[in-house]
Amino acid sequence: MDLSDNQIQILDRLIKHHFLWLISRIIFSWAFKLCPYPSETQHADLGRELGVQPHQIEFWFKNRRAQMSRCLGLTAWQARDEQVDNHLSDSENDKIDSENDKIH
Repeated sequence: MDLSDNQIQILDRLIKHHFLWLISRIIFSWAFKLCPYPSETQHADLGRELGVQPHQIEFWFKNRRAQMSRCLGLTAWQARDEQVDNHLSDSENDKIDSENDKIH
């Protein structure tokens, strides 16, 4: 299948955009776990790093907090603690699995 130069450029832009969106989402999620209520300075810093406006950062955090409270019926801090507990449980399960593998 032959692609024209224009199609290749469009495909390249789509791939690059998707990759940047994925990286941004990971960074947003990481920042949310650290602090679900960032200050205006933190909004500005994060926006500068990701190339978006601080108000976009503010809305993303607001929407994420609302999503967490709707899905889990928890406040943002409680949801963060729940995620930490789940991560600890995953670590404990991995440890048990590796011990079982050694036994069998």
